[in-house]
Amino acid sequence: MSSVFIDTVGCPKNQDDSERMAGLLAAAGHSIVFTHEEADVIIVNTCGFIEAAKRESLETVFSYAPYKEDGKRLIVTGCLTQRYAAELASDLPEADALLGVNEYEKLPAVIASLAELGGVEPETSLRVERRRREAEQGASESGAEAELDEPETSLRVERRRREAEQGASESEAEAELCEAVASLSAVPLRTRRKARLASEGLKPRLASEGRKPRLASEGRKPRLASEGRKPRLALSPRHSAYLKIAEGCSNHCAYCIIPSIRGPYRSFPIEQVIAEAETLAAEGCKELILIAQDLTRYGQDLYGHHALAEFLKKLCASDATKSIEWIRLLYCYEECVTDELIDVMASEPKILKYIDMPLQHINDGILSSMRRRSTSRSIKGAIARLRAAMPDIVIRTTFITGLPGETEQMFEELYAFIEGTRFDRLGVFAYSPEEGTDAALMPDQVDAETAEARRDALMQLQQSISLENNERLIGSVQDVLAEGSVDEGVYTGRTRADAPEIDDEIIFSAPAESDIIGRIVKVRVTDAMDYDLIGEIIE
Repeated sequence: MSSVFIDTVGCPKNQDDSERMAGLLAAAGHSIVFTHEEADVIIVNTCGFIEAAKRESLETVFSYAPYKEDGKRLIVTGCLTQRYAAELASDLPEADALLGVNEYEKLPAVIASLAELGGVEPETSLRVERRRREAEQGASESGAEAELDEPETSLRVERRRREAEQGASESEAEAELCEAVASLSAVPLRTRRKARLASEGLKPRLASEGRKPRLASEGRKPRLASEGRKPRLALSPRHSAYLKIAEGCSNHCAYCIIPSIRGPYRSFPIEQVIAEAETLAAEGCKELILIAQDLTRYGQDLYGHHALAEFLKKLCASDATKSIEWIRLLYCYEECVTDELIDVMASEPKILKYIDMPLQHINDGILSSMRRRSTSRSIKGAIARLRAAMPDIVIRTTFITGLPGETEQMFEELYAFIEGTRFDRLGVFAYSPEEGTDAALMPDQVDAETAEARRDALMQLQQSISLENNERLIGSVQDVLAEGSVDEGVYTGRTRADAPEIDDEIIFSAPAESDIIGRIVKVRVTDAMDYDLIGEIIE
């Protein structure tokens, strides 16, 4: 059996996939490790959303390629390989195997084949299939190998090494990487989220889900289930966990490739998701973060109606989830934020007054061309309803600048909307055209420089709004989930207003060697920065 290290590029949904990969491998007898130095096999779970994400994915793969000289195997999975399987099969010889998002269950067999065949890729790799076809057609093995060596990706790693030794500028290496990224078409952005480890002694745990097993590291073995999702090995600290309640997307926004990569929207049954949440609770989860490509559409496909509010009520009512103190909602579409959902959020104490609601724009013309169901009026109405029911609610959102047809006047409308609404958390992405989307073929494409300048203007505006919001918190006492220690007596954590990786942090003082990691503690805010807070523990 092999030791396996998984590096995740992308959003929390990718992190969930990585944990299910780890679960399958652990159930098959492989050991999951937290550093590539310990690993026999390195898996890079990629993102293929926009150019920045693709660049990060490729750079991550290239960074591990030199370790193959030590006999390690390198497997590339995820959205990038799903989207560009054929191109990567010929242009990424660094990878010993390539698997798409719907092929994770093949990982144990892939790793076994790599071990048995001395590095020859298993059937799941398109490259091996091509070799096989060439052999059937009489092509020589050496010819097939030569074809695999033609792309310059393997040379790029060597060039980087030589350039570094010779003192060549990093800009040249960056140009090489940009060239590689340009060989793939550009797509919508996700940020990297590496597995977060507890500061001391965290080991992976495989938890039982309602539909398939979860395994704890303390000696339990997976319990087989007749059907359901893959086993899941949690790679993050026990106190905070993502829980995917649906897969895929059926919205087909004009700029987005996700439905082509992930497939149509599929909800997981309420009972099975709650069973997984109960196991997470039993293992020490304090913060449960619910995720899906579109959380608010949950249940429409299974039950014929929006069932998120119903699910949340049952989740909160479960005796087995009482130890979960925070439930956070990510990726909610405005048009499905129903009055019933708002009522549940307002009435259930453990559901955080926090909602991630990507709006993308406020101009009706742009929203229509995006194929969003929202309108300027409905967006403003939803925000008003949320704030009326929960005056302290934290609204996180994202916008895209530079969509085809976005005029300066349309951008100014967006700027004025953000300035007036004063969102608590906000991200902005410059649009980049993606092959296979309708937006890529639209007329009146906005040049990248303009899109980026508009993005920067909105982020500068939000920076000032964020500072003002944070300064108003000075002197207040906040509930803080303590997550790590940066120095003796100095800790980091998050308030109710902050999701991991994407939002702010609070740095606070506490007695040295306090046993507070993974606990929710009271912290008085003593100072504020643009995006982070300073404080001191009061308990």
